[in-house]
Amino acid sequence: MFPNWSMSFKHVEPGVLVQVAGFGDIEKDRFWRNLTSGGMPEALELLKGFAGRLRAQPNP
Repeated sequence: MFPNWSMSFKHVEPGVLVQVAGFGDIEKDRFWRNLTSGGMPEALELLKGFAGRLRAQPNP
């Protein structure tokens, strides 16, 4: 389906990310409060669960 597609991850400091236009810190309650009322799209529900599990893990 996507024969030439690839993906990678890069470690960046949090201070760098806040400078990226459109960045939303999913670990902050403010992010979730700012969503429009009337329900959350299923993809964001999944993201919220993922963020919650990240908070529960100790930092290496």
